[in-house]
Amino acid sequence: MVVRALVVCLAALWAMFSRAPSLYAETVSHFGQVVDAAGATEDCLSCHDGQIATDVGYCLGGCALSSAHPVNRPYPPRGKEQSFRSADELEGAGIRFINGMMVCISCHDLHNPGRHQLAIEMKESRLCFACHLK
Repeated sequence: MVVRALVVCLAALWAMFSRAPSLYAETVSHFGQVVDAAGATEDCLSCHDGQIATDVGYCLGGCALSSAHPVNRPYPPRGKEQSFRSADELEGAGIRFINGMMVCISCHDLHNPGRHQLAIEMKESRLCFACHLK
């Protein structure tokens, strides 16, 4: 009994202080749909594919995903590391990565009720310059 309680306490502390993803799904209501707030790009694209969520008010470079910011790419881009901040520095500022990859939730925070649900405000291109040094 004591060992079990100790394991539960240690697991809770580990989850609280580690950078590991939550053991439980983190869901939010997103325009009437219950979605995983820490979801992978594929989850986002199930609606934001340019055909289903056609009433999206704004998309970076238009809603054609081919012209939007690239996702599912390693961060920082290989061979361009000197032009980008470190992933460790960014995660402390609210930018999230999944398995070292830039994904939709790298820039978007579904818990943010603000316009476009950005992880960092766009004023003076702050979101862009969070990662890009130039």
